[in-house]
Amino acid sequence: MIRFPSYLLRLFLLLLPWVAVLPVSCATEEIDGDWDGPVIELTLTIPDEMETRAGADGTKDGINKYNENLISWVDLFFYPGGETGSDATFHIRRASGKQGSEVMRIELTSEQVNTSIFPMMEANPPFCTVFALVNYPGTLVPYSTDPVSGELVPDLTGTSLDELHDLVITSDFVSPSNHRQERFMMSGQENLLLRGRAQVMAATGTIKLSRYACKMTVGVDVSDEVDIPAGTDALGNDYYEKWHPMLYGMEVYLVNGVNNVCLSGLQPDDPSYFSYRNNALRFAYMDQQDQIHLYFEKDGSYYNTYPAYMYPQHWEYGSTESPDVEPYLKLVVPWQREADPVHGISGTQRQYYYKVMIPDDRRKEYKRQFVRNNWYHINIRVGILGSETDEAMVPILSGSCYIYDWQDKNVVIKNAEIGNARYLSVEKSTYDLRNISSEVELLYTTSHPVMVLDFRATRPYYGDKTSGETLGGTVRKAGNNDIYPKNTYYLEYSTDQRILLNRRNGVDGDWYTDTGTKILFHHPLNNNYEDEYFDYSPYRISYTLRHADRPTDDSYDRTVTVYQYPAVFISALTNSDNTVKGTGKPKPNNYTSEHWGYVYVDGAQHFRSEYDEKANAYVEQGYTWNLSDGGTVRTIPEMMDLQWRVINYTGGSRDIFRMDITVLPENSDFVIGDPRSDNVNNLNPVMLDGTPVPFCTAPAIEGGERSLTWYYPTDSGDRTRNLMAPSYRIASKFGGIEYYNGTPKAEAEYRCASYQEDGFPAGRWRLPTRGEIRFIAMLSANKAFTFLFSTGSFYWSANGAIKVKDNDVEDAPNQPYALARCVYDTWYWGDEQLEDREQFTWGDARR
Repeated sequence: MIRFPSYLLRLFLLLLPWVAVLPVSCATEEIDGDWDGPVIELTLTIPDEMETRAGADGTKDGINKYNENLISWVDLFFYPGGETGSDATFHIRRASGKQGSEVMRIELTSEQVNTSIFPMMEANPPFCTVFALVNYPGTLVPYSTDPVSGELVPDLTGTSLDELHDLVITSDFVSPSNHRQERFMMSGQENLLLRGRAQVMAATGTIKLSRYACKMTVGVDVSDEVDIPAGTDALGNDYYEKWHPMLYGMEVYLVNGVNNVCLSGLQPDDPSYFSYRNNALRFAYMDQQDQIHLYFEKDGSYYNTYPAYMYPQHWEYGSTESPDVEPYLKLVVPWQREADPVHGISGTQRQYYYKVMIPDDRRKEYKRQFVRNNWYHINIRVGILGSETDEAMVPILSGSCYIYDWQDKNVVIKNAEIGNARYLSVEKSTYDLRNISSEVELLYTTSHPVMVLDFRATRPYYGDKTSGETLGGTVRKAGNNDIYPKNTYYLEYSTDQRILLNRRNGVDGDWYTDTGTKILFHHPLNNNYEDEYFDYSPYRISYTLRHADRPTDDSYDRTVTVYQYPAVFISALTNSDNTVKGTGKPKPNNYTSEHWGYVYVDGAQHFRSEYDEKANAYVEQGYTWNLSDGGTVRTIPEMMDLQWRVINYTGGSRDIFRMDITVLPENSDFVIGDPRSDNVNNLNPVMLDGTPVPFCTAPAIEGGERSLTWYYPTDSGDRTRNLMAPSYRIASKFGGIEYYNGTPKAEAEYRCASYQEDGFPAGRWRLPTRGEIRFIAMLSANKAFTFLFSTGSFYWSANGAIKVKDNDVEDAPNQPYALARCVYDTWYWGDEQLEDREQFTWGDARR
């Protein structure tokens, strides 16, 4: 046989008119009339017609009724030489309407066969991979009309098999009546061999289709009667409540199924979850003559449902986090209590709820999965009353699951016992309790009894006790890998300490009780801020549930964390530039590269000046002010410079404390509200000699540079004397005016107006109200945290100078100078900080 070089053969074919290269066309329907060109014949088949099976034996009708085999249309993609990583070279969509199988004749031109499907290649024999996608709901390949030939030309960009597999489709499994879908998406793939380039039948092949969906049916064996002990009569005989199921109201539905799928047949990375709650599976109905009719024939002891569908899914038992959310069945059974007037039992009806865990698939590669084209038939047995609430379902431990390949008649998994499934799940892994002192139910569901491990209660501590001392709990210092930031302090409560605190708050026992289905958490809060044991910071309570019969097996453990917030609570944010930069007093002009506490006043970081013992004065930048007269004589302009200085940190807390006040006692004379003035007042600062002191020009949050524009200082009237903002931060020890005898009020106001700390921008800070200082002084006196306003010192409030006492304040109307601490309204501005904390930025804005 003479063999030509491949390149000569390709050149020869290109010169033949009947194989001239023309645009690839799309056949959208059968071509009328006789066809004498090449044909590819494809048989799309659903093996064994996917017969529906129920229970362990026998078959049932209903496939066509539920359109499970319907081929409405098919998209066919061709990949010469099996190059599925590249775009398809040929595509065709064909309508069908057949059930179970379809033979499609694809009539082609020789040019299409020789260039698009079986091109001249080194492969011997030539072959082509064809991918069939059945009932895809959208358009995969757009077509346009070629202006020269007038034929439809496809755009096959993005049609490689990898790219098609990445597409995600969402289906509505819930809305159709009785879950009867219009059609199911399927796919299949086959390699076609070229029979011969001169043959009419160029190639034939059979593509076995597989559905993307999974199928589920449920059978329930419910006891005809459940007897509940009700008491003992006068003769010593026990009597019972008799309950009977109401079959026409019984229903079951899947929770946390997945309703989207990748065309690869796998669960998407970000699955969409759904529930059949509004279209549950029913077992029976009652007609107008009060006769009960089953939807399906009873299979032995089991009442059966019609099918439900979902897409492939993988999960972890107990998980509520995507992409591993656990699916389960919720069974609802209404029961009717039989009247027994002799024993005072009235007739009534109640609805009870049960949780059915999905058994683990015994196939190693499919553990904890719904597999595409598999059919799950679950039989469950109910012989007890369930839970009366929808949230706290009683787990069903008796029953079995059959798993079939929906494609054929073979049982894949037979009789997977539900009762043998081991699971432990919690309703939520984290709870936020906001000023809740009443008992709270923390629900869990388990296949086996559990024990509670590592019950731990802690809360942040901001006081001045050292490690090991007690204040209701024991003071601890956080280390590496602790639940609190390293080197911070917290209180930890032992069992005895928890019991003692509960007793003080009027409750006996520890903070929790395990009922077998839930943890009852009971810890009343102490919101009396005048009490030594006042709850001023959020509690963090955690515990772990473990199966008691496997005390060393942590594979099913579930940990729950509860955050319990009191009515008034304090949180701390440590200034992020809090490293002490050397010892001793700072020297002037020595901090150009070190941002001392990320604190700025009017855009600068001037520091407290160095003390000159010989001169008995503080000296900086050539300015001197005299201290010989008790600190009352100062010169101008040096005195004005005080307001802009950043304090040298010498001790105390480096935290910017946040106060959150949600509820106050009924007898409190404090008021929660907005302390700011209604109108803009940019203060227009001047020196004591009348010289204007303009605020610096600096970047603003909205962009560009400007000076203070929209400032609302604290209202200084009677309205705010006892007023507190609902949430505010207090400047740290880095930024207060806490040296010498203080400053005049006007300068303190200017300072707060242009104060910035640790990314909380300028133009948002203000002087505190008298009420805010007083409230903090009371908390400090009760050892809530280290003193922010030193006892015996004078401080400026917006309402005037006040002297801080042990747990109160008193007005000091004749005080010319006082110290100052600024506050920041987190309730209004939020807690967002500037990224660039070394840049002074105006954050004021119009209300």
